[in-house]
Amino acid sequence: MRSMVLCCLLAAGCVTSPVVPLDDGNYVSSVHTFFGATTRSQLVDKATSEAQDYCAQQGKVAHVKNAVGTGYVGLTNLSSNVVFSCETPINTPPPQAQR
Repeated sequence: MRSMVLCCLLAAGCVTSPVVPLDDGNYVSSVHTFFGATTRSQLVDKATSEAQDYCAQQGKVAHVKNAVGTGYVGLTNLSSNVVFSCETPINTPPPQAQR
């Protein structure tokens, strides 16, 4: 993941916005580049990673509700937005082997 962030920073002016609260426990994580070689899917991965990190600070896991990447590599600015909520992890025991 760190290599992707470094690649994003070197390939283009990559900017990660702070996580912003929306409504009813939903948040948005955004990543933007300026005419870079980073793909939209890489930006979605970066925004998802930011969401996971944000929720992990609260001892929770990110539940992604929507992820959108926009722009064209080499032609326009690229951006990614991930809408998510932080959920308490469900600790379920592993399934029992059948006898």
